[in-house]
Amino acid sequence: MQTKTYIKATLVLGVLATVFYIWQFFLNPAFVTDPAYQDALRIVFPHLVATWLATLMTLVCLFKETKGLVLLAAGLYGVAVALFPSYMMYVIIQAALLFTAYLKIEPNK
Repeated sequence: MQTKTYIKATLVLGVLATVFYIWQFFLNPAFVTDPAYQDALRIVFPHLVATWLATLMTLVCLFKETKGLVLLAAGLYGVAVALFPSYMMYVIIQAALLFTAYLKIEPNK
């Protein structure tokens, strides 16, 4: 597979994860009334920010395919896994795909 294919797949999965997070934490009607949801958001928020930044960096990588940017986006997904390991299943695939894309980019790019 080409490098762009890995980056596109990662971007699609990142957008799907972002939609899921927005639906789960912000569009849920219980979020307004239940303080437990607000506490959960306070705990998960650093993970959400790291995931959103990684998704934005993946979008940048789609247009400017350099080794450094791809490695930065993959590292941000790794940070998101470290910040909240319970949501690892949503971001570990993206991290693996971007690390694979990083290895496939030619050294002169």
